[in-house]
Amino acid sequence: MLTQLEREELKSIPGDESTLIRLTSFTQKEKDLIDKRRGDANKLGFALQLCYLDYTGAVIEVGVMPNANLVTMVAKNLKIDVSKWHDYSERPTTRWEHFKELYEFFDLTPFTTVLRERVTEYLTELATRTDKGIELARDMVIWLCQEGVLVSSISVIERVCIKSLTAGRKRVYSTLTNALTKNQKTALNSLLDHHDKTHTSTLVWLRQPPLKANTKYILLHIERLSVVEGLDLPDGLGRLIHQNRLLKISREGGKMTTKDLSKFESNRRYATLAAIAVEARATLIDQIVDLHDRFINQIFNKAKRTQTEKLQQSSKDIHHQLNQFQKIGQALITAKREGMNPFDAIENVMPWSQFENSVGKATQLTTSNNYDVLHFVADGYQTLRRYTPAMLNILNLKAAPSASDLLQAIKTIQQMNNGNTRSVPSNAPLKFILKRWKPLVLTNGLIDRHYYEICALTQLKAALRSGDIYITGSRQFKDFDDYMMPLAEYRNLEKNRSLPVSIDPRCESYLEERLLTLNKNLGTVNDLASKGELPDASISESGLRVSSLKRLVPYETELLASKIVGLLPHIKITNLLAEVDQ
Repeated sequence: MLTQLEREELKSIPGDESTLIRLTSFTQKEKDLIDKRRGDANKLGFALQLCYLDYTGAVIEVGVMPNANLVTMVAKNLKIDVSKWHDYSERPTTRWEHFKELYEFFDLTPFTTVLRERVTEYLTELATRTDKGIELARDMVIWLCQEGVLVSSISVIERVCIKSLTAGRKRVYSTLTNALTKNQKTALNSLLDHHDKTHTSTLVWLRQPPLKANTKYILLHIERLSVVEGLDLPDGLGRLIHQNRLLKISREGGKMTTKDLSKFESNRRYATLAAIAVEARATLIDQIVDLHDRFINQIFNKAKRTQTEKLQQSSKDIHHQLNQFQKIGQALITAKREGMNPFDAIENVMPWSQFENSVGKATQLTTSNNYDVLHFVADGYQTLRRYTPAMLNILNLKAAPSASDLLQAIKTIQQMNNGNTRSVPSNAPLKFILKRWKPLVLTNGLIDRHYYEICALTQLKAALRSGDIYITGSRQFKDFDDYMMPLAEYRNLEKNRSLPVSIDPRCESYLEERLLTLNKNLGTVNDLASKGELPDASISESGLRVSSLKRLVPYETELLASKIVGLLPHIKITNLLAEVDQ
């Protein structure tokens, strides 16, 4: 189960300085025990065995070289030559005598059958969350050390972990299967049947990715999601087991053929199919939202192109109008200077009827329709309508209080779609509409359905990204509470005072503890201040005085750095970016 490196890791000591300092900082009782040994070699060997037994729960086996840094630090603390380690325990009897004395010192007990059953049950619970053997092996070693049990050989650890992994896997399968009804199991089995419209099974068809962001493939994905929803799996099925295990089971099942899945024993088959269905549902929801976002972007990009084309087409007319008004303006200036009738001056440039037409043309060219891209997004409304009714019906949208108005607008659109209503109700939510959209949505006291719906769907895109709106069953857009520990489990841990946090979770106790610490530290500061021993500060009747920061870098060093920078060749930033890119 374990690799050679993992086996060595279990009974080795890390080489980081903090761990080595902690292990080699012997207590007086430990020093007295070490000093009882005769000869430097035995003292060094005994001290090293003590360190290993303290950290790993096992002694250094014959022929195994301990951590070189640990040997150096222990030898330095004991003022013994490092080479004495090689002379340790030339007599096997000496080693066994040391082991016996250390076992008594640490009050260790052997690994019995009863302890094997206890640790197996403990690891089985862990195995429901992970299938990594090394993780179970590490936790087993920690558990044995905490219980004061002598850590067994690697082969025993592996056998216990393998048994726990098997039991944990079966427990996961049973947890998922027991939550299913008979009808749900039958529906899951139907996923292995041949799909009517393709040459594959329904399970393979469900897992096919989208190809393009168009209405055809969005509707096809909505159809896939409706099949998964039709399984009517229990709410929260995916949260009955750890998410890592759910994902692992789903991925394993996804790599197998339907023939292989059908050969599984019933618990494993139903659990695998349920995991695949839960993950497929989340994937399909996220992909539908992503396709919708891309399609909305396509509508806006097309509107921008239409706007650009329209501006280009009207550029000649704008230029012509400017020339005409330049001539009229010059004529009016001359008429005022010479006391002429301004109307006659205009008619000298062009007939009055032509002037009226010119003003009308200028009014048409300067309308906001030519400059705001929102005036052209309604061109994509009919295409959008091909899939949005089905999408809104299949997605279970929920909202935070900040987006409740937008969610109500989405529900209003859904009701209009289902009831074949053409006009937007007068009491429809409007608070979500941005200032830029209002002139288009609200026209002549009425609500324009095209712009109202496009505006709501555009805002939905942003609200999903921000987390203000979430979707039940989604992975990317799920409720924030789904990231948390289930409330029932939290209440149980809180009741048993076993929350996995390093502080007291009770507010009163935590504040009382922090207040005691604060008062203690304030007392220390007060004592130092009264003696004038505060570091880099002083407190007097005039207040707190903090010493100025000392200059760490000499002034001469900064001058030298400036000279060095001046010797470097100057390059263009574009050349630097091109070089980095390569």
